[in-house]
Amino acid sequence: MVGIHETLTQNVRRMYERFPYPNYPLFIPLRWQEAYASSSVFCQNIAGNPNATQSPKSILIAGCGDVQPYILSKIEPRNQNIIAVDISERSLRRAQKRVMFCWNKPTLICEDLRAFLSTQPGQSFEHMECYGVLHHLSEPTKVLHEMARVLVPGGSCRMMVYNSAARSWMRSLSRAMRLLGFDYNNAQSLTEAKEFLEALKKTSAVFESRLGSLGPKTIKRSARLVDTFFHEREVNQGLEYWLNAIHKAKLVPKGLYDRYAELDDLPNPMYHFPNRQQLNERIADKRFENNFELYLSKPAAEQTSLTSNKNSIKPLHLYTKDAPKAWFDYTETKSIPFWLRQRIWHMHIQMFYVDSQRLDYGLFDKLEKTSIQRLARIGAFGAHLITQDRLKDLMLRPMADSMEPPDPPSHSDSDMEQVTLLVRSVLKDKQQLDPRRIELILSRLRQAQS
Repeated sequence: MVGIHETLTQNVRRMYERFPYPNYPLFIPLRWQEAYASSSVFCQNIAGNPNATQSPKSILIAGCGDVQPYILSKIEPRNQNIIAVDISERSLRRAQKRVMFCWNKPTLICEDLRAFLSTQPGQSFEHMECYGVLHHLSEPTKVLHEMARVLVPGGSCRMMVYNSAARSWMRSLSRAMRLLGFDYNNAQSLTEAKEFLEALKKTSAVFESRLGSLGPKTIKRSARLVDTFFHEREVNQGLEYWLNAIHKAKLVPKGLYDRYAELDDLPNPMYHFPNRQQLNERIADKRFENNFELYLSKPAAEQTSLTSNKNSIKPLHLYTKDAPKAWFDYTETKSIPFWLRQRIWHMHIQMFYVDSQRLDYGLFDKLEKTSIQRLARIGAFGAHLITQDRLKDLMLRPMADSMEPPDPPSHSDSDMEQVTLLVRSVLKDKQQLDPRRIELILSRLRQAQS
């Protein structure tokens, strides 16, 4: 008899076989430097390893999709053993094509993550990348425990899980779409779902704002649409669930990536992980709506030195790339000229990959203080690698006295009239104008606007 775990796993596998994620076109050039925060060297530094400029030689990508093997093969120093595990054969075939000409080819393994981990001896990996995976598993806490078991003491893990409270409107909208009869397994139905969402954006300022915040490609690209609104498994648990699971696995949160600058009233969360009360308060009043992008470490009984390849292979290929564009999307950084952006990127490489004791501190004289703070909060600069106390203090302290909750657009009765007309139109085409169904769908859509 097939159990719940096996059923959920099979459903998720089938979904990703049909819609590999993120399913970017295979042969377009990817800006892999944008994934600087995935680097094991970077993560080791955030996790507080005393040998942070030394990169681990054994890396696990736990749930790799079709892109991450390529990205890590590019951004990691070139003598690591990278193992990439995913449940989808199609995703891994696409990944294999991407890494075809890479110098450091990862080992690709198609297997359920928990089953793979259960066969590994303890302390097998020095770093793990588990981004956007655990909340899609049938038994996430058991998988996290296994991940901790095979991580060496002093090892690091980068993990992203959903901020469930911030996604409540998506879940309500997802339920409404399923009640409307949209089926992602049917190409015509999926096209109709896209048309429905585009029409829904025009019914109210709330839907226009919320769907617009996902970016136009979420609706246009089938893989992203299915992953967002039709996923076969999404764990609906909040911060306490994940922090408790991390604690039980005997891992320690070291840093939180504040991607959307929502925690500026706190000390730099990349290096000072906020306490539960601080985060829960900001989640409750929607001051913090980003996902939980966490940097974890496994404590060591004593200071340990990971296998070193420091300076053994210079990361010359990193110097040939432009600085990550994401660094300069902020108010404090968008006016920095190109030539200075490149110097910041080269400083990042020197800090994290080469030798943090030999930095050109004159660079900081050319930047505004708020620019330095913002860049430190997103990891362009490693605050703990700075030897000048005044500069380090600037990078670590809060940027604002307080942060106000967002003021989202409101919806009106006339908006719901437009929503009702849209719903009735969709159901009429499907010949499903059942009053009880209509009311249930509208109830979900009201929740999606609240």
